[in-house]
Formats: sequence, structure tokens, C-alpha cells
Amino acid sequence: MSESKFHPSGASALTPKGPWAAKWVMARGVKTRYVEAGEGEPVILVHGAGPGAGGAFGFGMLIPVLAKHFRVIAIDLVGFGESDKPTNLMYSHQDHVNHLADIVHALQLAPVKLVGNSWGAYVVTRFALDHPEKTDRVFQIASGTIASAMGLSHNLTNLPGLKAFMAYDGTKQKLREFLESILLTKPSDALVDARHAMASLPGAEAAHTAMRAFMKSMPNDPNLKQRFQIKDRLPAMTIPMQMVWGEKDAFAPVDFAHGLMKLLPNVRIDILSNAGHQAQTDAPDEVNKLVLDFLLGKSA
Repeated sequence: MSESKFHPSGASALTPKGPWAAKWVMARGVKTRYVEAGEGEPVILVHGAGPGAGGAFGFGMLIPVLAKHFRVIAIDLVGFGESDKPTNLMYSHQDHVNHLADIVHALQLAPVKLVGNSWGAYVVTRFALDHPEKTDRVFQIASGTIASAMGLSHNLTNLPGLKAFMAYDGTKQKLREFLESILLTKPSDALVDARHAMASLPGAEAAHTAMRAFMKSMPNDPNLKQRFQIKDRLPAMTIPMQMVWGEKDAFAPVDFAHGLMKLLPNVRIDILSNAGHQAQTDAPDEVNKLVLDFLLGKSA
């Protein structure tokens, strides 16, 4: 494992400023980038699947809060950020679950606390189901992926967020439209520029295209669908779990949260009236407190 010198910009022009150090680790052949801050028990943060996504972009407001209590590691999933983008992957959920497992093994982190948003929330949940002995707690932020894997249905084709995701064509304008669909707070020009630069790195467009192809094919492929589903496993999971959802989510509708409340009656699910799909960015104070209290064992 190699480590950059600490730099307020994360040692990369593509990473937003923050109190973290940029680091790299080889995780089963994948050169993986992550940002790290704080000391103590490890907490891994896993971002969503939007173009230009990465650990620091997804959790920039949460990292400093958690770093006062934990060793926080916000990863760039394979195919995203500055991590490798191999061409031999489907970029399925399972590929990312496997990558997370490889990171945990390479950094010798188990047991870990996990926080995930959207696609990343499913990744951390599946990791916990597959590796319960390596998982301490799981916090999920707004995940239509989890809802779908639990058997909940919705006319997703009409959702502005998903339409913007599928319409992304590599241009800055389409990226701006995607960010506007997942955030209530207007994305700054600086954020759009930085995420577009990240999404324009070699291999990023091919990885995004492969992921969209997987998303289209998976519902009609019984083998992929069977691997994706967790409706028989998640209700039986004994690892502490908590969720938060934005009431104005245009990517994963809040109806999903209400449906999950019925399927997972022992899981606390908070709904925030002032947040969209990336609730940790729209309502950072509320989400930061919910996550911190949960990871410290102060809530359900």
C-alpha cells in the first residue's frame, strides 16, 4: 500500500478539498483509491453509481464528523473515481461487493462498520449478508437498489433521476442534469466540473456503459436476478442496521422507504422532508447525527 503526503485537496486536483489523506491499495489486482481520516475503529463509506462518483464526492460532509471518532475510509469503487477500470467486468452489484471484500481483506480491517448511499447501500448490505463475521454495523442512505432486491416495484422509467442517469452521454450538461436530479441543493459549477473530469478519466465511460447494460439486462436474466435478490436473507440479518431516506427523492421514491418499513419492521428508517436522493448532502446536519449516533451505538 502506498500513501500520498497529506494535502488539503486530497492530493488530487480531481478530489474536493477536505481534511483527509489520499491513499491507494492493491485489492486483488485492482489499484484502488480511497481517502482516509481519523483514527479508531474502521468505518468504510461506499458511494452511489452516478457518473463521476467517488468516495470524497459522496461523503465530503460526513467524513470530518465521523473522523473525530473513527478511522474513516471512503473508497472509490472499481470503475469509479481514480480506482482502476478493468474491461473484463460487468460492473454488476456483485462485482462491487467482491471489490469491497477485497479492500477489507487487503487493508485488514475486519470487523468494519459500513455506510452506503444508493447503489453503495446495496453493496454494503450484501457484503454484510455474505460476510457477517466481518461486519459490525450497516447504515444505508436512500437505496432503490435495496428496495428492488427486496421485491418492491415501482414504475422506475418515469423517475427523473433514473432517466437522467440513463441519458448521461459523457457531456458536462448531462452530468449537470443528473446531479440536479439527485440533489435538492443546486450543484455548483465547481462540483460539475470536478465530477465531469472524474467521469472523463480513461475507462470511466466504458465502465458506466457496462453498468447501464447490466442494469437493463439483469431483470430479464434469471441467474443475475437470483443473485441480486435479498428478500429472503435481509429480514433474517442480525447485524444492526439503520436507514435514512429523503422525502423528495427523485431517484429512489420515498414509497420504497415505506415499503421497506413493512418488510423490515425491526429496522429504523428515518424520512427527511428536506432531502433528495443524496440526503447526506441535502441535509448534512440531520444525516451526520443519525449516522454518528448509530455507529456509536446510541440508536437502534
